Amino acid sequence: MVRAINSELTEEIQQLSLVNFSLDMLDTTKEYDGIETFDAVPYIDSLAQKHMWLLNDVFGIPALKISVTHDKSLSPSLFTPESAVLFFTLVFVSLGTIIPISIMILKPLRTANKVLKKMIDSGKLIKMKTGWHIDEIVKLSLSFNQVVEKLERHQNYLESLSYKDPLTGVANRRSLEVFAQRAHEQWSEGKGLIGFLMVDIDNFKAYNDTLGHLAGDKAILTIAQTLLLECRRRGELLTRYGGEEFCVVIHGDNIAQMELLSKRMLKQVWELNLYHPEASHGKRVTVSIGGALYERYSPSFSDMTWEMMVGQADAKLYEAKMSGRNQIKLEYAKEQQLKLVK
Repeated sequence: MVRAINSELTEEIQQLSLVNFSLDMLDTTKEYDGIETFDAVPYIDSLAQKHMWLLNDVFGIPALKISVTHDKSLSPSLFTPESAVLFFTLVFVSLGTIIPISIMILKPLRTANKVLKKMIDSGKLIKMKTGWHIDEIVKLSLSFNQVVEKLERHQNYLESLSYKDPLTGVANRRSLEVFAQRAHEQWSEGKGLIGFLMVDIDNFKAYNDTLGHLAGDKAILTIAQTLLLECRRRGELLTRYGGEEFCVVIHGDNIAQMELLSKRMLKQVWELNLYHPEASHGKRVTVSIGGALYERYSPSFSDMTWEMMVGQADAKLYEAKMSGRNQIKLEYAKEQQLKLVK
């Protein structure tokens, strides 16, 4: 075996072990104390810069010295040109991956989250933009906006129902409150005149008791549509106040037009010629109208709310009822004085 060892074998072992490896022939006449004999697979307790073992011949005499040497240091260094190249390569690869992902995927997700959070906080439906780089996200954004559009249509439809009287289709009490409050605020700011008309069907209980509730509902519907045709100008709103009673809010510039509106409504209902067996006038359905009409705002009206105005119009309606029905009673409010217009 000793004779078979040569330099080529040493080079092959170095290539396989990836360390500096050498086999040195020994002088068999000398003593080699302190070097471990290579009898089996060696066990290294601690790392040293150089490890050596003796290989004995068949007679037990050291014939070869096996040496393993580390060229530089006992432990590899992290700060090498190779490790630096590897580090910066990983950084550039990471940036080249993270930035596009952040732009193309994370940004749309963050935008969608902001839109949803804003919708929750504001209670309003909001669309999100669709100009993204990934087709699937663009499609998702378009689908989201389509859902928002459908919800808006349903929301508007439900909101319109909440402001309309289900029987007549005209505005309800909720609409009255919103419109009257806005008209009163504008009037208080010196913009235009304001008025309220209360319209009530005469002897309606007797009509229901005689002809039945279905006929009564039909009469209310017919009269509501007739009154609605007269309240077509800007600033006029017809609302069903309750039962057979209607309230008209008027925010205009001319008291004479407000008075004329009440006269037209009284005349149009009379000309419907709806049969009423218990009517006070000509066996036909009639209405009574009471109103409160206010000229332009002045400090003397500072304590007057729109609810109080409705109350005044309702009081004038009661006067019209007590005076024989099928007539109009209006209270014309000027600064420091009130005038009754018949």
